[in-house]
Order: sequence, then structure tokens, then C-alpha cells
Amino acid sequence: MDRAKALRGGGEGFKSRRSVSWIIRSNDGPGEDATKEDTQAGRPPSKPPAAPAPPAGDGLGKEIGLLYGGSLVLNAIIGPGIFGNPKGVVASVGSVGMCMVMWVFAGLFSMCAALCFAELRESVKREGVEYAYITEAFGPLVGFVYSWMRIAAAEPCSTAVFALAFADYVSDVIFDDCGPPQLFVSIVATIATVSMALVNVMSSKLSERVQMLASVGKLAALSTVVVIGIQRMID
Repeated sequence: MDRAKALRGGGEGFKSRRSVSWIIRSNDGPGEDATKEDTQAGRPPSKPPAAPAPPAGDGLGKEIGLLYGGSLVLNAIIGPGIFGNPKGVVASVGSVGMCMVMWVFAGLFSMCAALCFAELRESVKREGVEYAYITEAFGPLVGFVYSWMRIAAAEPCSTAVFALAFADYVSDVIFDDCGPPQLFVSIVATIATVSMALVNVMSSKLSERVQMLASVGKLAALSTVVVIGIQRMID
């Protein structure tokens, strides 16, 4: 009888240990001890807990491909100034050769700035371009002030200059012999600005196509100017 009680007590202890092990496995997942116990009991070992999935990033969607990114850079480099400023530069420096030296120097300076931005991008893995870099270096207050300066002053003025240059070129085609009315130039510039804003708001794919078309047009116009200039220099 004492032996039967001992056996029952041992069985109850074994059941209790099994219950505790099951609770531990349920709460913490199967660890090394649980795997050993399963092996000793003749059961297949429990699978190790799956690694938690990495949290979703807060980054922007990757909508820009290689061609689109190249067209954005190309449009940023080739602005309206290249089609109108050379005449004023030649008049200021006095010779075509010195004008070319100035343009080459400006290109090298711009390339150094582009390489600096590439290095910053490799160091600061955050979206925001200048805002992210300035915030990392000087703190959030300086980055905030810089962003509002760009939004409220720099970008609107730059867009207005580009739109007015485009309107001047269109006006020169329409009003060949006489100067265009200022109201016409303002209306064309406004239409161009609103149209580009709507294109960028409506669809990234549509914006991509427009950017690529603008890149091709700028390259074609610039190539034409270069070829005509070389031909006149030879003649």
C-alpha cells in the first residue's frame, strides 16, 4: 500500500512537472530545456521560436528608378540660364575662351558639391536631403528653420525664375518683331507653374514621363546650340 502511494505520488509529481513545463513553453516559447524534455519523452523536438519580423520602415516609397533619377538630375543641372546667360558672360569677360573657362570652373565646382551630397547620403540614412543633414549636424531647430526658408522663399523664387524664363522664350517665338506684353509673359508663366504642379500631384508615373520628355528636349536644344556655335566658330 505504501508502495502504491509512492507510485501515485511520483506520478502526480511527474504530471506537475509536465504542467509547469507546458506553461513555460506556452509563455516563453520552446527553449533548450523544453527541447531536451521533448527528446527524453520520445516526442519530436519542438521548433525554435521564429525570429520577429523587422519593423516596417517609415521611409518614403521607392518610386524613382534609374532613368527617372537621371532625368531629375539632368533637369536640375540644365536650367534656363545656359540658353540666355552665355551672351552676358561673354560681354562681361571680353572673350569666348575666358567664357568657356568660367563655365568649366563652375562645372567643377558643382561636381564637388554633388560629391559632398553623395558622401552625406552615405553617412546619414534618412529622408529629407538638406533637412536631414542639417538636423544631424546642428540640431532640429536649425533644420526646421532651413526647411521653412526653402519652402517659403528659396523654392518659390527659383520656380518663378524658371517659369518667367520659359515665358520669355515662348514670347520671343510668338512676338518676333516687337516686345511681348508683360501681362502675356505673366499669364504664360502662371500656366506653366500650375501645370507642372498638377502633373506632380496627379501621378508619379506621369511626372516621370514629363521629366524624361523635358530631359530629351533640353539635351536636343543644348546640342543644337553647341553645334551651331562650333560651326560659326569654324566659319
